[in-house]
Amino acid sequence: MSDFDLASELSGLFRANIPLINLVTYEEDRVVQTIGSVTQGLGVYTWDQADLLKVVREAATPMPKTELVSDKLLPFLAEQAPGGCVVVLKDFTISGKPSRGR
Repeated sequence: MSDFDLASELSGLFRANIPLINLVTYEEDRVVQTIGSVTQGLGVYTWDQADLLKVVREAATPMPKTELVSDKLLPFLAEQAPGGCVVVLKDFTISGKPSRGR
């Protein structure tokens, strides 16, 4: 059985420019700390239901200041998040009814 090296795995994903990583964990603080250590030069932000958007390390171009609930967060990030940043969505869900196909 091989040991899982979170830093190496995340570093490889960031170098490959993977735009979205889904990581389920109870160790949020450890993951955010690891992301900060492997993304030198990038801004790092976290978002959760209680604290909303928080700066871990500001990007070269600062993230616009806002307090967005989950329903507005993804459009905001798509339109206004600066390049060169990582946003960790800790307990992200979209409220409301799920849309159904026809």
